Amino acid sequence: MRTAHAAEASRTGARGPVRHREALGPDASKALHLTDEKRDNTHMSVRGATEYAALVAGGLAAQGLISP
Repeated sequence: MRTAHAAEASRTGARGPVRHREALGPDASKALHLTDEKRDNTHMSVRGATEYAALVAGGLAAQGLISP
């Protein structure tokens, strides 16, 4: 069962991180992951974690769940 928040996230574009990676392109998006250090494209680098946290915070603020 989906919660109201999950439905709202789907409606408002919870794909923000995916769009962010796609906008950067394959080469530039490698900086968001530990590809250089550990050849790992599933775990975030400090830069990636910071950028994704900002996307999450922006999404929560847009939904009125936190103050901007």
